[in-house]
Amino acid sequence: MVISDAQLAAFMDIYKSHYGVAISKEQAYEQAMKLLVMLKHIYKPVSKQAYNAVLAEQAVFIRNMLEEHTLHKADSVSG
Repeated sequence: MVISDAQLAAFMDIYKSHYGVAISKEQAYEQAMKLLVMLKHIYKPVSKQAYNAVLAEQAVFIRNMLEEHTLHKADSVSG
């Protein structure tokens, strides 16, 4: 993996803005590489089919929540 000077500078800026501490270029490179290695190990691409299944599940959940909210609202108005 190669990190460009521009990417490293951006990483250093983000680090400083988040932690309030400036780090050296060497420290930034080491931390950025550790982050990239970690992401390489944990990131798993999602197929379009799996993504669409998640969207469908979310749509059902939202629909059920709206129906439940509507029922509770109707009960509170009539009761």
